[in-house]
Amino acid sequence: MLLPGKPHHNPYINQCVGYGHHSVYMPSQIYRFNQLKETVTVSDHTDGYSHNPHECGIVIQNPDPSVMKCVLQACQQISCQQKVTNLYLILARCGKDIKVEEEEGQEWQVFNLSPNCEKLILQYCIPLPQTICHLISQIQSCPYLTVLCFRESLQSQELCTRVCKQLEDLVHLKILILTANPLGSSGLYLAESIQEWGPKPLLEKLILNQCEMPEEACAAVLSALSLCAQIKDLQLNDNTIGAAGVCFAKSIQSWGPEPSLEILYLDQCEIQEEASKAVLSALSTCKQMTNLHLDNNTLGAAGDCLAKSIQAWGPEPPLAILGLDHCEMPEEAWSAVLSALSSCKWLKILWLARNTLGAAGAHLSESIRGWGPEPPLEELDLEQCQMPQKTWAAVLSVFSFSFCNKLKVKPSIDMAGVHIADVILAWEAKVLLSLDLMCLQIAPPVWTSVLQALSSCKKLKQLWLNNNTIGAPGVYLAESILTWGPEPPLEKLSLEQCDMSEEAWVAVLSALSSCKLLKELCLSDDTFGEAGVHVAHLIEAWGPEHPLQRLDLDGCQMPEEGSAAVLKALSFLKQLKELWLDRNTVGTAGVYLAESIQAWGPEPPLVKLH
Repeated sequence: MLLPGKPHHNPYINQCVGYGHHSVYMPSQIYRFNQLKETVTVSDHTDGYSHNPHECGIVIQNPDPSVMKCVLQACQQISCQQKVTNLYLILARCGKDIKVEEEEGQEWQVFNLSPNCEKLILQYCIPLPQTICHLISQIQSCPYLTVLCFRESLQSQELCTRVCKQLEDLVHLKILILTANPLGSSGLYLAESIQEWGPKPLLEKLILNQCEMPEEACAAVLSALSLCAQIKDLQLNDNTIGAAGVCFAKSIQSWGPEPSLEILYLDQCEIQEEASKAVLSALSTCKQMTNLHLDNNTLGAAGDCLAKSIQAWGPEPPLAILGLDHCEMPEEAWSAVLSALSSCKWLKILWLARNTLGAAGAHLSESIRGWGPEPPLEELDLEQCQMPQKTWAAVLSVFSFSFCNKLKVKPSIDMAGVHIADVILAWEAKVLLSLDLMCLQIAPPVWTSVLQALSSCKKLKQLWLNNNTIGAPGVYLAESILTWGPEPPLEKLSLEQCDMSEEAWVAVLSALSSCKLLKELCLSDDTFGEAGVHVAHLIEAWGPEHPLQRLDLDGCQMPEEGSAAVLKALSFLKQLKELWLDRNTVGTAGVYLAESIQAWGPEPPLVKLH
């Protein structure tokens, strides 16, 4: 299956290297394997990028063993008989679970790198150990490498050690990515290689997420980074840093008064509180910080140090993303941090989920008010945040005037529902695209206000109402949908475990017939009863050209009659990719499912059937 889009916009490569739209780390040719035609095609692009005939890019999606063997042999025939200066070998994520029987001999050593090779990028290539070993053996002979990526491609710590030891001569390296490999104690060799690069290494980006490094290895790497004053992007998620955070703090201090660091990921690093204080205090000099992620760490009183660092960044720091999910700080520390955010007027994403903010949440509303009438905030995650009702009212009320067109507020289970309705109504003149109202513990009468308020959301594309006891007021959801016009833009609707009355379900399913752009519909764990027949009526009303790609009816407890009607109607959904029918009484009606699948044609797009 060919990946969509232009070659240089491929998502697998974009997440691997470069800095957003400034990246030019793309090959002039990408070889794409088409499983259906069993051919490899070459895509050229002439969008102003410099062309290099010796670059080789291979992107493979949904591979299986026969596909892998065919594509590697074809690559040898097409381009790899000559040495390549840049190599991109990227499998889809599902590739990590397949096994390829690599035959002995040169046909598996298809990639011979030029000594002038600058970029070697491998992603999700664990199924190709011999190919990986062959490439690792060539690293030392490529001293001009500037980009090296082995994302989820090294099977063992032994291979990780081999890679880390061979890095010592790569003095021109700017980007190093070893994410999701069992690095473990091999981090010690990585630290030694960094020290061999000289007093001023060129390294700008180091990503070591999920590398299973123990505290000793983390300490060595973090200490070696004292030489890397030019580093801009450092990601160490899911490694046991512990007390080694103190080493990192010393490295930051050694970078001078204005370090280049812009992006820092320290999610779930088990940093000790004293080490956290040292790191967060040292960040006071990092005035170019745009992305800071500290989620799932017990920061405790170290939150005060974070607040002081944010204040030290000046009146309008460039911070755009701040992740503080599940940070376990006392209320006093939260007050300091949320107050300090008043200067962060460019903040787009703020994650505060699973924290006990208490009355300190009031400082959040004050800070947002200080950003002006149209701040750039796009996402605010407050899921499972514990605040008093009065504080929730203050936080929600601020969005009535500071809402921007992409804002997604993920609420908490103790949020005051009546205030949600007030805020939605205040947004009437704005453009609400996404609304997440899952797991709200509010009574059915309050749902009446909330669902009626949705009538003003005429441009809504995504709506989540999962895990709520809505009851009879569900009819007001139907009324709101009908007010959105003849073809509302709704693309995703999730009503999982909504507990609505049968009358409400009939009304909602009938109203959805106008949603001609809907791509995902989740109705799992909803007890339809006889209303299940109306799911069939809905599908029939959409017609054969409807774009629905995902339908989840798991656990709807439809009787056999309702199941039969739905399975017959499925013949209209010819673009369906995912279908869940678990825990329904199908009985002999299963024959209608077979007939519907046959009606989809010789090559239906269905990839998941439960």
